[in-house]
Amino acid sequence: MSFKTKMVLYNKKNLVSIIDSVSSMIQRPYERYKNGELSFDDAKAVALDWIKKVKYGNNNYIFVVDRDGVLLADRADPSLEGKNVLDFKDANGKYIFKEIISTALKQGSGYVEYNFKNP
Repeated sequence: MSFKTKMVLYNKKNLVSIIDSVSSMIQRPYERYKNGELSFDDAKAVALDWIKKVKYGNNNYIFVVDRDGVLLADRADPSLEGKNVLDFKDANGKYIFKEIISTALKQGSGYVEYNFKNP
């Protein structure tokens, strides 16, 4: 197995752990919504705010896009939040958000490789 393959496998495993942690973290506002302590919109705002604060590795971050392609949270470029990003392409012309959404809807979770330079 090549070094690059080993690094990709390591990064995938690490990313799963990070996403699991973030998922656990945002359960609290969701529970508060279910208990009637927060409105849905307030719980969503709290969760998205927490997600925007997450950073890992070499300046990597978590973003959130809904099934319609609307970017809900983006630490790197908040000006894109609320905008549809389905037509966004990576450096190789791949429609990354279309593929991410498709993978999530078909498989429930997954990994999509794309070529994007962190700002």
